[in-house]
Amino acid sequence: ARAAIFSNYRPGEANPDQHPRKYVYLITPDATEAMAALGYDRQTLREYIYDATSVPFEQLSPDEIARIKARLEVSREGRGLLADQLPPDRVAVWQQGLQAGGKVPLLTSPADIHFVVAGGAGDMSVTGWSYMRGVYTWSSHRTTKITGATLTQAGH
Repeated sequence: ARAAIFSNYRPGEANPDQHPRKYVYLITPDATEAMAALGYDRQTLREYIYDATSVPFEQLSPDEIARIKARLEVSREGRGLLADQLPPDRVAVWQQGLQAGGKVPLLTSPADIHFVVAGGAGDMSVTGWSYMRGVYTWSSHRTTKITGATLTQAGH
């Protein structure tokens, strides 16, 4: 992911790998309870993943820094594909990361991390997948808590 987001970024090239992605994690109820016991809820887990995947400025190569600056320029000017740009409210975060002691995020925002709790008891697994953010809008989906749903007798 780091190479795709940072050093492989080429403004104006149609390269889906260089577009920031959204992530969905499928977590079993038992794994969710274990994470809650460690003090994590949905938001704090999002923030932990976001921070843990951010790259300290001192670890960035000169090429990565140049590519990040190019993405920032495209974003500020609103040029090219929306999928290549950072949302206006995230540009400052990336810009601040480009200084000593800063960190540049691999993920656009903690809001790009989503969790689905599903599965049976006795399983402590977590799996995930990613997909490109919407090409024409800033958000391709949202997370909403479902209430009032009723399971059938078969459990579906």
